[in-house]
Amino acid sequence: MMGGTAREIAFNLLLKAEASKQYSNIVLDNALQKNDLSTADKNLTSILFYGVTERRITLDYQITTLSSRPIEDIDINT
Repeated sequence: MMGGTAREIAFNLLLKAEASKQYSNIVLDNALQKNDLSTADKNLTSILFYGVTERRITLDYQITTLSSRPIEDIDINT
């Protein structure tokens, strides 16, 4: 179980989905079942997770235009 706030859970799920290459809906569904979140926090977790997943290309583009390092060289764990 991950635990934490909706935002922390969403962040950790994004890292997990990226590392494991699992289907995003399966990663999210499993986490929502394992964490004791309110309905509002489950909704927030879902919105954050799917929002970032959906906008990944746009977000990566914005990062590359603002960063002095190539996106491949940015450590996602910091």
